[in-house]
Formats: sequence, structure tokens, C-alpha cells
Amino acid sequence: ATDTYKKYNFLGKVGLNIKDWWSISNSTSYVNNTYDRPYALSSDSWYFYPTTMGTLEVPYTPDGHYTSGGVQTIGTLIDGGRSKSINSNYQTQFETNIDIIKDVLSVKGNFSYYRMDNLLRSYNIPVSYMVGPTNIQNWGSNSTAYMSTQISDQYYEDVYANFHKTFAGK
Repeated sequence: ATDTYKKYNFLGKVGLNIKDWWSISNSTSYVNNTYDRPYALSSDSWYFYPTTMGTLEVPYTPDGHYTSGGVQTIGTLIDGGRSKSINSNYQTQFETNIDIIKDVLSVKGNFSYYRMDNLLRSYNIPVSYMVGPTNIQNWGSNSTAYMSTQISDQYYEDVYANFHKTFAGK
């Protein structure tokens, strides 16, 4: 059973002075990660079984079927299904600064946008194991499939003024 984690990200920044009294800038980032794993690893309960299996317990029968101990640890990991999550986060921020009266009055503004996009797909299937020489049973009673999508968009705007003036002499 394999698990694969891939992550990509980038960050870009740029700033421009349009005039000596006006500047704008942008900062943009993107992060994407994909995690493809056995379904058993998407649940905390899987970690319980390997720690409770006896050290002398055999995971396979002589003819290659899982034993009851083997199906709980190795079987569900190898043959019990898959889970894949894809997560993307995008963020950008624009800023501007306008000096109306140099070193006295300025107006600043920014606009930010943030998008989160998450996708989860998984399936789980019962895994057979041997109890005795002819009795095959399943670990897990039902096959399940699951898909979830979560999307979130957030916007922020800000405009404010800065006033700097010393009225008393220094």
C-alpha cells in the first residue's frame, strides 16, 4: 500500500511607483496539495490494530489468505480502499498609497481575496480473511463511497487616511 503526498506553491510580489505621490503593489500566493492514501490511513482507528496485534500472530494463512489479525493490520491497508484529498488555496492582495499632501496626508487602500477549494474522494471495501480451513469472512460489513467538496471565498476591502502634523515646536 502506497501513499503519495504532493505539494506545490508559489508566491509573487510586485510594487510600482506610478507617480512620486502614488504607489500600488500586489502580493499573490497559491498552494496546492494532493494526498492519495489507503482508506485505512484516513481514520485514527487503524493505528489501534497494529499496537494490539500480538507479536507472534501470523498475518497470512499458508495458502495466502489474511488471518483475523492480518486483515485488521495489513489487509485493510492494502485491499481496503483508497482516499484522495486535493486542497487548493489562492490569495491575492492589492494595496495602494496616495500622498495627497506629502508627509502630511495620505490615503491608503487594500483589497484582498482568498479562495479555499477542498475535494475529498474515498471508498472502503470489506476484506476477506480465513477463520479455519474453509470459513471465509469479511472484515467490514459494507462497502462505502464518499465525496465532499468545500469551497470558500472571502473578500476584504479597506480604505483609510493617515494625517501627520506636529502643531507644537520641537
